[in-house]
Amino acid sequence: MSEHLHLYEYPNFLSPSECQQLLDIPLAQFKRGRTVDTGRATAEAVHDARTSTTLTLPADKQALFYQWVAERLPSVWYNNDHEPTQLARYTEGQKYDYHHDYFDEAALVSDNANAPKKQRTWTLL
Repeated sequence: MSEHLHLYEYPNFLSPSECQQLLDIPLAQFKRGRTVDTGRATAEAVHDARTSTTLTLPADKQALFYQWVAERLPSVWYNNDHEPTQLARYTEGQKYDYHHDYFDEAALVSDNANAPKKQRTWTLL
């Protein structure tokens, strides 16, 4: 790990009722996780390195989640400067191998409005 890594823990970041709202999303809506791959015809690809399932929150849940985060992290949460929020689900044996999130922005080709458009500078887990 980098000696310059900034890692913060926020215990009880979401309330039990907020967590429950996310847990109530039907599992059938989760699909195999994709990764950015500039070497393919589209920016997103399924890889063996990522075996979890993911879900991009629907618009109504996005707005609600943004509100929750903005209330708790106003100094780092810029409402217009982030990717759509995804939930990741891991079951026993699933993984997301070590990887880098850097990619050549000019090489991205995607019809998906949720596809990354620029580099990720931070991650909220």
